[in-house]
Amino acid sequence: TLAKVRQQRQALQEELTFLGLDSPVSHTNFLLVTVPRTCAKNAERLYRELKAEKILVRYFPEQRLSNKLRISIGTPAENTHLLATLTNLLESG
Repeated sequence: TLAKVRQQRQALQEELTFLGLDSPVSHTNFLLVTVPRTCAKNAERLYRELKAEKILVRYFPEQRLSNKLRISIGTPAENTHLLATLTNLLESG
């Protein structure tokens, strides 16, 4: 199980970086992803739009975390669905 999480975490991190959403190296079962100020949508808006699509991530309104989303590492299918949805949301501006 640990090897699968590591593999999925690495793949998810690479794909999120490709979308412009960076995160520091993680040794956990989640990524703390930064939504850059240059993004058309802020972290809170992405959180709400993902939630409307029944994809649950964490958003923290505290000032030092307000531009971040906590994304848990899922199964390959869940991660693929997350990435496809995020791509659509980011492209729709």
